[in-house]
Amino acid sequence: AMYLALRPSVRRAAYERFGDAYSHANCTRARIFAARAPNVSGLDAAQRLLRYNRYDTDPLCSDAGADAIAARSDLREGGGTPSGGIDSKVTSWRLVVEGDGAARAQSGPTHDDQPAFDWAQFPSTVRLGQPDRFDFPWVDMQFDDEDQ
Repeated sequence: AMYLALRPSVRRAAYERFGDAYSHANCTRARIFAARAPNVSGLDAAQRLLRYNRYDTDPLCSDAGADAIAARSDLREGGGTPSGGIDSKVTSWRLVVEGDGAARAQSGPTHDDQPAFDWAQFPSTVRLGQPDRFDFPWVDMQFDDEDQ
């Protein structure tokens, strides 16, 4: 995906071959953002939007969780693959200015509307240094610029 973002000619060829899945304006995530972002008011709502994956009830989602804003390929029928969105970070003007550069973050795939990701589903996958289950809460972070 990063390669597609960095190479316009490759992205253009992918769009010509696969259609809207490779369109910045018409891919599933873009359509979900277009439908839901205007209703976001406040940091909590922004956090929910960034962790949004209601593939099982949202008619805009078409690939069993893999094309939602917070993608989860492990949700595909038959087990899928352990890939997708791995964290979210959000800040606001108020946190940056009044919070001296603060932000909020949540580690791991979304578990707002789906079960928490658990490596037990993929017993043969090597995963050194990772927890068994990713069900972490949002945490507040403070930037430290003193060393720069």
